[in-house]
Amino acid sequence: MAGRAVVDESIVERRLRPVYEWLDLGYTRKAIQECDKVLKKQPSLQCARILRALALLRLGKPDEAENAVAQVVQEGPTDDSTLQVLTIYYREIHDLEKICEIYEEATRKDSKSEELLSQLFMAYVRVANYKKQQLTAMALYKLKPKNPYYFWAVISIVMQARELPAEDSSAKVCLTLAERMVEKFFKEGKLEAEAEVVAYLYILELQNKYTDALDILDSDLADKITQQPANFLQLKRVHYHVSLQHWQEANNICRDLIDTERDNWQHYEGLCSSALKLHAERNIDGDMSVLEGCVKFLRDVLADSIKQHGTKYRAPYLALMQLVYALNDAGLQDLVPKLGVRMEDEMLGYLSRFGSKWCAFSDVRRFFPLIPQESVPALLQQLRDRVVLDDDGFPQDVHMLHSHLTWLQVSRCLQTATAADSTVNHHLQSADELVQLYNNTQHLACQTTATDIRRNDIYVVLASHSVLHALSILTSRSSGQSKSGGYSASCDGHTKQYTNETTQSNKEAMQSTIENTQSSTENNQSTTESNQSTTEPPQSTTESANADIISQHRRDLATASQLLVKLAAILEAAVASSKANFQLKLLLLQVYNMIGASGSCSNCYESLEIKSVQLDTLGNVLALQAVDAAHYNLATSIFSPTNSFFVNAAKDTCEPMMQAYKYGSLTRIPEFGEFRERLEQSVHFSTVTAEQMLLDLTYTCSNHKAAVVILEMQSISPEEDRPAYGSLVDNTDHSVKIAWRCVYSEGTEENSNSNKAQENTAKSNSSSGDTSNGCDSNNSSCGDNSRGCGSSKRACGKRSCACSNPSLTRPAPVVLDELKARTATLRLLGAAYNASKGRGGASNSSKSLTNGTVDHKSSSSISSKGVEQLTVVLAELQHILAHKQNTDTTDPSSSLATDCTTLGCSRTVGSYLRGGYVQCILEHATLLLHMHQSYRITDNSNSKKNSNRENSQVSLCEASLLRLFTAASTQLKILNCTAATASISNTMALHTLHHTLQTVGIVFVLLGFSSTVMRGSRAAGGGKKNRKKKDSPAQVESVKEFLRYVRWIESRLESLSCALTVKLETAKTNSRNNVASLYSSVSTCFTDALNGEWDVAHVTPPTPDAIDVDMAQLTITDRLTNGVDNKKKKNMLKNFPAGAAAAPPQDLTKTEMSVDSLDARKPDFVKICLIIDSSYQESLANLKNSVAAKLKYVSSLKL
Repeated sequence: MAGRAVVDESIVERRLRPVYEWLDLGYTRKAIQECDKVLKKQPSLQCARILRALALLRLGKPDEAENAVAQVVQEGPTDDSTLQVLTIYYREIHDLEKICEIYEEATRKDSKSEELLSQLFMAYVRVANYKKQQLTAMALYKLKPKNPYYFWAVISIVMQARELPAEDSSAKVCLTLAERMVEKFFKEGKLEAEAEVVAYLYILELQNKYTDALDILDSDLADKITQQPANFLQLKRVHYHVSLQHWQEANNICRDLIDTERDNWQHYEGLCSSALKLHAERNIDGDMSVLEGCVKFLRDVLADSIKQHGTKYRAPYLALMQLVYALNDAGLQDLVPKLGVRMEDEMLGYLSRFGSKWCAFSDVRRFFPLIPQESVPALLQQLRDRVVLDDDGFPQDVHMLHSHLTWLQVSRCLQTATAADSTVNHHLQSADELVQLYNNTQHLACQTTATDIRRNDIYVVLASHSVLHALSILTSRSSGQSKSGGYSASCDGHTKQYTNETTQSNKEAMQSTIENTQSSTENNQSTTESNQSTTEPPQSTTESANADIISQHRRDLATASQLLVKLAAILEAAVASSKANFQLKLLLLQVYNMIGASGSCSNCYESLEIKSVQLDTLGNVLALQAVDAAHYNLATSIFSPTNSFFVNAAKDTCEPMMQAYKYGSLTRIPEFGEFRERLEQSVHFSTVTAEQMLLDLTYTCSNHKAAVVILEMQSISPEEDRPAYGSLVDNTDHSVKIAWRCVYSEGTEENSNSNKAQENTAKSNSSSGDTSNGCDSNNSSCGDNSRGCGSSKRACGKRSCACSNPSLTRPAPVVLDELKARTATLRLLGAAYNASKGRGGASNSSKSLTNGTVDHKSSSSISSKGVEQLTVVLAELQHILAHKQNTDTTDPSSSLATDCTTLGCSRTVGSYLRGGYVQCILEHATLLLHMHQSYRITDNSNSKKNSNRENSQVSLCEASLLRLFTAASTQLKILNCTAATASISNTMALHTLHHTLQTVGIVFVLLGFSSTVMRGSRAAGGGKKNRKKKDSPAQVESVKEFLRYVRWIESRLESLSCALTVKLETAKTNSRNNVASLYSSVSTCFTDALNGEWDVAHVTPPTPDAIDVDMAQLTITDRLTNGVDNKKKKNMLKNFPAGAAAAPPQDLTKTEMSVDSLDARKPDFVKICLIIDSSYQESLANLKNSVAAKLKYVSSLKL
């Protein structure tokens, strides 16, 4: 019989082999056909049925697949092939708990199968059920007494302890149990493998039993550790002695390690830290023998290293600087002169020997603050004297190139800025010199392969930072002038005093919607007039001052616009030459994001090839900025892989853990578990998920039925779908982007303003870490696991939680506040959906519109629970708004000191809570709640009172929405939609327009539910028994007021749509005119921007013939930039002359630069300007499409 079973299995395997092959190749229909052939011969073959279900799932028929799988699961399969296919099926539908259930059932039928128990253990690993892992491992050990199974149970117990807070007594019990289990094996002499000994040490470390761990290292068990690095045992000894405060022993071991491994930096760090502790322990009457001995030892090591190895090792040269660094951290900097150590001498000695190496600057940058400021000029001069340049001031070879770059970076960090050095002109002159150096050193980088960073790219990075510093000064000065005079720039280059006009229009609009007493209004106006009369200066003086402010403000804006365009073009050219340099790409993304032209970033972002965990650590560079700039397709293209990564993270991270169990890497299992928890707690994932869900609901949704369908698909649970905000972490990697900050912050006023701006930006941006430290930052890794709007079911308080782990970075408070508001908004919509079930809304909306009646009794419990949820979430959202953080300084256009070196690196947050959007949503949610409370079939006694309450709430809704429309109209006027007028204010203008239309979309969903409640109530009152019954006058009045409000919103949207249309057409016309008059006349010199090269107000419009000739010189690929679909391309072609694409000129037709090219790629300013113009036009088109969808939505709101 056994032979027959083997034969049957081989036959089945042979018959099913084609099915597996077709599935691997992706031909699901072929796989189904092969399954059908097998099932004709063996209809009950479980594996074939599951394979067919898997093929149906991949074919897009999940319901059929689910039915087929349910039938097989009910039969309780036990054969390995069927269970493996079921495992694949459940992994693809992300239902890992089902895998545990099928293996539990299989082991009940065959409890003696080692294979089934092993697979059950791995199934528990997938879902992190450590308690059942322990029980299953012990069952395996009892069945087959093997050491690996026993240690599976031990590590499962350790993982249970890690799930609990460190101070919890249950965690200590778990660790004690794990120790005793291993100790029992040790006493019985059963410890055999290296992994078991290392696991024993790990358990002792978790309990701080370092003495016992040292005993293990001194026993015969240490001989079993053979596969670790050669210094593994010694490093363990250092760690244990340091933990036990045995400073002398730790110091001695570090000295021995340095003698054997001269270039291992961690040995020097251990030596310095232990020497300081030993000095503190023995410091009696100023005894410095310990520190003096340490200095002597390090000098001897350096002398011996120079004698034997020359400059082969760098660590001995840095060792004394590390000792001074440790002394400074301990507050013992006064002892440095007594030890005879001069930081400037050590720095000079190191840079003299290693300054020509690529790594020199990154090695010493952490020691810059230790150099006395009075010694800096002499040090810099000595370093400069060692840099040899040719007669033209350019490096002659690669070594001199690296030496020059090292000196430039060191001088930028060490030089104290003077008044002359902190001007716009100084920074721009420096940038021009650096660009010239870059262009004239191409021959020194021509042999660089395409996958390597070119040696001279740092020149462009330094030049970019110089331009950004100049922009910081420019924008700060411009913002200060704008605020002092009450002016802001309009799109045509002129200025208008919007402040008083906007305030007055808001007052008049509010008076038309909210009942205010006439006397209070007159009193306010008279008070305002009297204040103005007493404070206004003489008219001639005011006009003169304002004229000067307007003139200077216009010049600053033109200069800033041209600088940004020049910088973008130069960076684009540099990226084209050095495709592997991510620093250039990050700077280019930053520049585009600064001016709100995120659509221009598409190609650059794709070239970064951000994937996997980088979607979290570098997720701040574009995705959220693209949403705020109304580039919704680009944002969605980033959101989709990001969400997919996090959704699949739980499935993907369990595979390494399973491999670690199989191959005995037991101490790596907690690391994988910690990594998975960080993926589950990422604030970026919660943010991206919420933004994507809101985008789906508010961008192109054009009727209430579609909104209901989207809400059904999103399955938002108002009670469960909330992140554990206390455990969220910010995994952004701030160390990726290099930066140079001056060590000495004293000096000019510009420096102090810049430092304040840096602090403000760091607080306001979503990045909670400081990018100023460049490579010294140490933040990394990932995520958050959630369903719906980003829920996290794990409670705060674990060892890996951000609250208890100082190594994890907490998100900035303003980021958490906005995330709370966004997720609460989604939960509010989910509650509104649940509350409207059974009242003519939600899934019953179509029935209420066609049949006129709804069975309220059948779903009254659902509706009542939904109303309760709506009340709770509404109160929560009110609480969030009431306790929001102070974010008044996050608007870059309103800050007096804007740091452009960090602006655009991440999303600017704070304006969502500050801008009245949440308040508007609250007012409309309150209106919906009032309607649910008023439109009850059994309660008509207070209809008049309820009607008045609803009408009053409609007035409040209208007032809140009017404020948003007014702000959007104002920002639309300010928005500059061409490269010639691009400014950082564009970011906030697009941000306001985006959030206004998104809020209107949310309002329409809430109004849709309000309308269905009214429909449902009227339908319920008009059944067979009450067919002649009419609506009460109060209900009729409420319906009229509701319809009036909907028509008012429709008129406002139509006005906004017209304004967007005019703006878009104007942008296209200006872009066309600017090609000949501005874009083609841009020079590569940054200082030319100070001479009014782009003074828009004084440019003579070109003739139509000149425009046509110039447009004909552009190729199709230059005009049709990224982010424009085919239909838009055709429409763009209609706006160009017929022969525009016929004969492109030779100077604009670029060929791919070869690796050996000696010339730098020249910036194509016309192309870059058109790319920026196209980005603005696409933003306007997307906003216009959003308004069009909402105008269609209005028809579904009318009763």
